[in-house]
Amino acid sequence: MYMAPEQARGDAAAVGPWSDVYALGITLFQVLEGRPPEWAAGYRLLQREPAAPIRPPEGPGRVPDELVEIVYRATREDPGERYPDGAAMAAALGAWLDGAQRRDRARALVARADALRPAIHLHRDRARTLAATAREMWDQLPPYAPVEEKRPVWALEDQAREEARAAARDEVELLQLLRQALEEAPDLDEARDRLADLYRLRHADAEARGDAEAAAEAEAQLRRFGARRHAEYLRGQGALTLLTEPPGAQVRIYRYVEQDRRLVPRHVGDFGPSPLFEVPLDPGSYLCEIEAEGYEPVLVPVYIRRREHWDGVPPGGHAPVPILLPARGSLGPDDVVVPAGWFWSGERSRSKDASLPWRQLWLDAFVIRRFPVTNAEYIAFLDELVASGRQAEAERFVPRYKGSADHPGAAIYGRRDDGGFCLVPDADGDLWQPDWPVTMVTLEGAEAFAAWEAARTGQPWRLPGELQWEKAARGVDGRIFPWGDAPEPTYAATRDCRPGQPTPLPVGAVPTDRSPYGVRDLSGGVCEFCADAWSPTGPPVSAAGRVLPVVTGGDVRPGRGGAWSWHHALCRLDYRTRHRTGVRRSDTGFRLARDLTTG
Repeated sequence: MYMAPEQARGDAAAVGPWSDVYALGITLFQVLEGRPPEWAAGYRLLQREPAAPIRPPEGPGRVPDELVEIVYRATREDPGERYPDGAAMAAALGAWLDGAQRRDRARALVARADALRPAIHLHRDRARTLAATAREMWDQLPPYAPVEEKRPVWALEDQAREEARAAARDEVELLQLLRQALEEAPDLDEARDRLADLYRLRHADAEARGDAEAAAEAEAQLRRFGARRHAEYLRGQGALTLLTEPPGAQVRIYRYVEQDRRLVPRHVGDFGPSPLFEVPLDPGSYLCEIEAEGYEPVLVPVYIRRREHWDGVPPGGHAPVPILLPARGSLGPDDVVVPAGWFWSGERSRSKDASLPWRQLWLDAFVIRRFPVTNAEYIAFLDELVASGRQAEAERFVPRYKGSADHPGAAIYGRRDDGGFCLVPDADGDLWQPDWPVTMVTLEGAEAFAAWEAARTGQPWRLPGELQWEKAARGVDGRIFPWGDAPEPTYAATRDCRPGQPTPLPVGAVPTDRSPYGVRDLSGGVCEFCADAWSPTGPPVSAAGRVLPVVTGGDVRPGRGGAWSWHHALCRLDYRTRHRTGVRRSDTGFRLARDLTTG
């Protein structure tokens, strides 16, 4: 039997129901600890020595904090600090016991939720694998394939959707279980941590898909359940490392912000001289403007994802690749440098059949012309063929109306008295303008022009590779149009950009159709020939993500970009078209590109 300090002192006036509370507290301590407090030996109590503070009970397992607090309060030396009577202490113990039982029930719900996680991962893995296999099979089938050949692909797509639905059903159940756990025990860390982890995964997935609405919803839930635990992730700060060749360049950094459904660069700060190492930047899309005395200025877009270090290290490399700055005067007025580096290619959800899969790829540096080739430039090429005695080639390459193999269509250009070519009204009475992009030419004519320009300038001009064209148009952040993701009809020369009968416009007529590098007329104007042989899966890419050298050949080539006669929704930068080499189209032209050389 234990006595309270006031009983041991014989202070009868101080004895009351709270004294029994003290004895109950010591008894509870002994139950939890397996022994009485060290100072509780009878001879010390009889000597009326003051009670020493009680150490927290440890017991055979971890004692809940709430129970420790009950023991502390019951065994305070000052009677006024104890429970007033046994009933009050019993009420505290009852409340604790009810809470403990709730926590036990909550932990059981968490365990049930945990048991669902492997199945969710399995269903999602299966859905991804089945969907990827179906896409590969579609890539091998022509659109006109009979239904019998399409049925196996449809079956795979159905299986993929069922697996995705199963994962979604299990995840809904998992969320319900975790929320029920928090209803039982609102402060249960296990439930809050698992919810936070789930919403972090959802947030990362939404950001990767470019779904701003879903990302905002997931972030709000993540802050609710895991703001402290995931603080670094939520802060999300990334970094930029940027080297130049030569070093010592000034770097101005701009961040893209949306204005009037366009991404416009807003100045962040001036940095340099280069190299820059791990400059902290918030997640987002940026544009670096690089200038050095004696060299051409270069624009370098960078896209920093959450907690990502954009460092310019190529596939299989260990050090950043410097941005090459061309010597002053080595570029023509409309030559645009596209520096080496990573970029996002394809369509995020692959919901469009005429697109490539969403992936990050590395491309070496190249130069591309700012505008498509115009009628004036093409006439200069034809005139030189005539002047050099190559009349038959000029007749073969001149823009013509559609004809047949035996009877080529009539020439659209007229002839001058000196034998050269000129613009005349076409069959509809429209007079083609010198600064319109050239159309109604064959791929052979486009490649002949590139060879002529290469000989004239001493630079290895050619048609751009398909993925070179895409990077030059989109930059590195995977935007759908040169100006961003909004399909605004007036931002490119398409059939919807102005009232009346659609016709081509002069190159550069719509300034908003401009890529981060400064390349123009990409979503509108003319669809453009690319150099690669057509492949349903796109140009060759290494396993590490490096775009391999262009492989030409074949009688079908890819086309990229929108056109003056197309509805604006079709003028996406991830949209691919197929062009037979001998076919002439009023919506198709070309521009030139070449590798970047130093000097």
